[in-house]
Amino acid sequence: MSIATAPAASISEDVPHAESGPPAPERGLRLIHLWALVPIAVAWFANSISFIEPYDLWWNVKSGQIMSQCGRWDPSCFLGADVLVWTPIRLPYSNPQWGSQLIFYWLYNASPYLLLTVRTLIIAATLTILLACCFQRSKSLRIASMVALLAFFTGWTNYGMRPQLLAFLPFIAFFFLLENKDTHSRWLPLLAPIMLFWVNIHGSFFLGVALMGIYALGTIFEKLPNALERRWLLSKAAGWQLACFAAATLVTLANPYLLSIYNYFFIATNDPIARAFNIEWQAPTIYDGTGILFYSNLAIFLASAYLSKRRMRPTEILLVLAFGYLALTSIRNVLWWGWVTAPIIASNFAAISANRALRRAELETQNHALERSEGSKLKTMPSNEVKGQNSSSSQRVELPALNWALAIILIGSAIAFTPLWRPLNPLVPAGQDYALADNTPVKLADFVKGAHPPAPLFNYMEWGGYMEWELYPQYKLFIDGRFEARQIQVWKDYLAVSRARADWQRIFDSYRVNT
Repeated sequence: MSIATAPAASISEDVPHAESGPPAPERGLRLIHLWALVPIAVAWFANSISFIEPYDLWWNVKSGQIMSQCGRWDPSCFLGADVLVWTPIRLPYSNPQWGSQLIFYWLYNASPYLLLTVRTLIIAATLTILLACCFQRSKSLRIASMVALLAFFTGWTNYGMRPQLLAFLPFIAFFFLLENKDTHSRWLPLLAPIMLFWVNIHGSFFLGVALMGIYALGTIFEKLPNALERRWLLSKAAGWQLACFAAATLVTLANPYLLSIYNYFFIATNDPIARAFNIEWQAPTIYDGTGILFYSNLAIFLASAYLSKRRMRPTEILLVLAFGYLALTSIRNVLWWGWVTAPIIASNFAAISANRALRRAELETQNHALERSEGSKLKTMPSNEVKGQNSSSSQRVELPALNWALAIILIGSAIAFTPLWRPLNPLVPAGQDYALADNTPVKLADFVKGAHPPAPLFNYMEWGGYMEWELYPQYKLFIDGRFEARQIQVWKDYLAVSRARADWQRIFDSYRVNT
């Protein structure tokens, strides 16, 4: 299948026209270069002013601490048992994010501000790689920057401090390597070590396998219609790509659970309790923030596809169908949709720009032909007026010193609020030089430690993780945010009590709850 590519006109927006007066300087920092800094600076600043939320981090930090203290390969530490909660677990129990738990504990133990800074670094680095993908497609820093910003805000509600955070770079690295698999095939062996890290930090590793399958299948669809390109499917280059994909897939078994790691993925993504009561596993709607961001992105995607008149490649169609389905069924997956569609939107915008440039060129050609045939009225006009009509709108003067000043403001503003030195930052308002969010139950944990109420405890689910961090091993909790870890009946009883159902006291008695 032939692949439509944007003509050279699509990059003309980054290059001054010859008729627009004095050309911009070729050396020094140009205004167009600042476009590359904008999304990175915005992402850095936006995440630098955030705090550690109490929801999804703390049981991971506590698990990492327990593993670090074990000092040996002990399955009871993290592989097949849950020591933090006293209610019955759902079997088979697994903890595939054990690697991220160790990383979170080491970082938090060093400094909570270091942990916040690492989150900022991860998100900024992810956006930088996505920006590179968009620039490869559009050849325009302006387009790449706008689309990268669109992708960043589409996933705005998914940047929480949890194991998924550590999966961002593996995902975008896979995406980048697969986007360049034909032009830089020597990079493909990197897929295997990246997957080795990914499969041991988060259950989303399955998306890496899905990406390889999509690009392999898309390549077959693209090559089959043409007899000459069909030969490539039997070439050494195709065999090399297949071998790299197979190696990366095989590496998914290099985890403590071997093949059972796939069972966890399907259990976690299809858990009935999580689907029913955890909003991030529910479908996005126009009544929630993530849904508004997703459907706005979807509208921009569809509009760009229609206006560009660009035929999508089979690989692009497969990406849209696969990740569109995931996003439509779960708020948690909107993030991935924003990333995989960003280069496609960039290609569409570049095609729109190229089409507009082509129409302008055709119109100018028609005008010149009309002038030659009927006599130009422009001869009677002052020459400076003619020049003004042709170039006033496109004339641009570059001031490298001003560009550097703007770059320093962008970068400086972001770095000034980097969490690592938040306690020492005079720009941070008094009373806000801490790492934890306001709704972290710090005082409650202090009260329990001081009052020593009788166990077992019944607790609010969203406080479970932090209470585990502060109270274990003196206390175990009734529940925390791991929906797939507890038996379904435990969740039903928790909800019944939380909603003050008439038999709440009977439920407490059956569990022998004392506090």
